[in-house]
Amino acid sequence: MPRNQRTVWKVELKNNKSLKTVALWVFLIVIFVAIYTSVSRPGAGRQEKFSDFVSNALPPAYAATGTVPTMEKVLVYATGQNDAFIEYSVFPSTGAEAAAATTAGELAKTRTSHWTRGDLKMPLGVAEGGQTLYNALSDRGIAVKFMTPAEGWKPNGTEEPFSAFVSEVLQQTPRTNVKQITVRGKEIIGEYTNSRGSFTTVGDIGPYRQALVARGITVVE
Repeated sequence: MPRNQRTVWKVELKNNKSLKTVALWVFLIVIFVAIYTSVSRPGAGRQEKFSDFVSNALPPAYAATGTVPTMEKVLVYATGQNDAFIEYSVFPSTGAEAAAATTAGELAKTRTSHWTRGDLKMPLGVAEGGQTLYNALSDRGIAVKFMTPAEGWKPNGTEEPFSAFVSEVLQQTPRTNVKQITVRGKEIIGEYTNSRGSFTTVGDIGPYRQALVARGITVVE
């Protein structure tokens, strides 16, 4: 074989090896990116049953909570079918007294008592998922106790407008263990509010969507 042809053949062979090496590296990079994307996406969290997701996102009123609501027990003295005296107490979540309190007992000393008059069955509108005021209290873990007024009974505390009571209730944050969810058809990818990380589940959030939003859960669709 002439020298020139051998040189050309060696150059072509070298170029072919270089192309194969480049192709191999491209293939490996594509595989790595695909694996990384699959593992790192939010939906790679642990698989949950849809019923468990609902229980975590919308825990019942009796579920334990690490924080004390600024509104405690509500006492209801019915005076008619759609009317009642409502006693309630609140303590500040901010301010010097609240900041100085280090125990629940000390915080309780800052509590103020009030009463109002209205209907707990009043619907709160679309923004609150169409739930009633009573449901809103229950969702926020505020106990409601129905009382029978004794003879000569008078409401305790200072009188407040019913609208002020409703506003105070809605300021309480409903409990939830879910921070946010992303919905892709029936697939739900979410993140817990605690150290449990992310999760994925499958189901229809349609009937629960308004309640999820009302609890402050970010819903991305």
